[in-house]
Amino acid sequence: MVGAFVLLVAITMVVTGFIFAHAIARNEIASLPPPAVQVSTKLLPGLAQYSLDSVSEAKKILIFGGGQLHRTISTEQGTPITLYGWAIDNHLRKAAAGVFAELDSKVTVTGTYGVFRPDVAKAMNNPLYANCGFSILIAGNELSKGSHDVALDIDASDGSGRYREKNILTIVVH
Repeated sequence: MVGAFVLLVAITMVVTGFIFAHAIARNEIASLPPPAVQVSTKLLPGLAQYSLDSVSEAKKILIFGGGQLHRTISTEQGTPITLYGWAIDNHLRKAAAGVFAELDSKVTVTGTYGVFRPDVAKAMNNPLYANCGFSILIAGNELSKGSHDVALDIDASDGSGRYREKNILTIVVH
C-alpha cells in the first residue's frame, strides 16, 4: 500500500513538473519576488533538497521525472538552456531564499525562484514549500564548445549561507 502511494506521488510530481515546465516557458506562471533576505555566500554543510524536473533546450524539453540524479545533455553552441525544478531548505523546513546555477565553478547564473508548486507542498506535507519552484536561464553565450559541469546553489531561507549540490548536470556543447 505504501509503495503504491509513493508511486502515485512520484507520477503526480512528474506530470505536474511537465505542466510547470510548459507553462513557465509560455510565461503563464508568475513568480514571486525574491525574499528580502540578505544571504551569505558561505557554503553550509549538509544537503538541501531539490529536483531538476526538466531542461528546455531550444524547442526541445527533456523531462527527467525529477530527482537528484546527475544528468547529461547535448546542445549546439549558442543555444540557451533553461533548468526547471524545485528546491527547499530542508534543514529549516521552509522554502529557500533563492537558487543559482554555477557553471564550471566560474560563472554564476541567478535563477527565478518562488514559482508556485502546490504539488511539492502536498507531497512533502508542508505548506511552506508551496512557492519553491525555480527556473534558471543559461544564455547561449555562457557555454563555449566542450563539456560544462553545472552545480546548483540553494540559499538558506534564513540567509545564513547556501547549500551547494555539485555536478547535477553536464552540458556538452557541439
